Amino acid sequence: MKLRQLAGGEPFVTDQGNRILDARFGPIEEPASLAAKLVARAGIVEHGLFLGLATDVVVAGPGGVRFLERAGR
Repeated sequence: MKLRQLAGGEPFVTDQGNRILDARFGPIEEPASLAAKLVARAGIVEHGLFLGLATDVVVAGPGGVRFLERAGR
């Protein structure tokens, strides 16, 4: 995990006065389980998994750009 910082090195602070930690988990096999564990931890206000909210996703990588849509939409 890494503390999100401004260009000058000071911590980025949200409009609610919270600091943001950026974490890389790689592919997440069970996102709902991870979300539940994060929410249960003291001090974690929110996570950025956005489960069940997105219907379309744009994924960019070395092989180009892919557009994904939720099935049954």
